[in-house]
Amino acid sequence: MADNDQKKRLRGMNSQAVDEKNTLRMKHIIRSMGWPTIGKVGEQASYNAWLLVQHADHDRVFQKECLGLMRHSVDDIAQENIAYLTDRILQAEGKPQLYGTQFVQSAESDPKWQPYTIEDAANVDIRRKEIGLQPLKDYAESINTLYAKIGKSPEPDNN
Repeated sequence: MADNDQKKRLRGMNSQAVDEKNTLRMKHIIRSMGWPTIGKVGEQASYNAWLLVQHADHDRVFQKECLGLMRHSVDDIAQENIAYLTDRILQAEGKPQLYGTQFVQSAESDPKWQPYTIEDAANVDIRRKEIGLQPLKDYAESINTLYAKIGKSPEPDNN
């Protein structure tokens, strides 16, 4: 499911149908086994589960449910996945993000990408370091380099 998700996104194709299908499958998986932690399914499968939930933007209630499960399993998942999903939900709700993982294009005349509004931006790198993320400046440079090459909108979760 994750491979198909990424292929669609990297080709710039509409992934709405894929996202909806993956969300239904993820709901079934999570209801039958709980959150797919590293201990239960391995590192790659746990990452893939997060990736698919990250792209379930059409079902914010499900994303929030999964974020709660991830926080409950905090010792058995990749910490940065919590940061990405937290920021994704906050951005969708029109609230400032905490970790600076979600980016927007600054203006049509300037194709650079910048972080969506960040709460307490002066301390974002402290929060990023605590959860295992690189400094925001370095991440922003990598986002802009990557998306300048492929000409797509940033999906930080497929780096």
